[in-house]
Amino acid sequence: MLELIFQGFIEWTYGLILECWEYFSSMLLNVMSMDFAYLKERMPVIQPIMQTCWPWAGRCSSGIWCFRP
Repeated sequence: MLELIFQGFIEWTYGLILECWEYFSSMLLNVMSMDFAYLKERMPVIQPIMQTCWPWAGRCSSGIWCFRP
């Protein structure tokens, strides 16, 4: 009897984890598909973050590494 209860709890937990994963992945997809102008309008902190991160991302993606040995 205890084994059946434990098995049911494990199955319920697994289903809950899958539902959470589905929810968070769909929310992330919705955020990633938003128009960037909308994000700039709603979250004014994005512009300073972009100004800070953009030069580093450009250097790293072009192969000119920031830290050379």
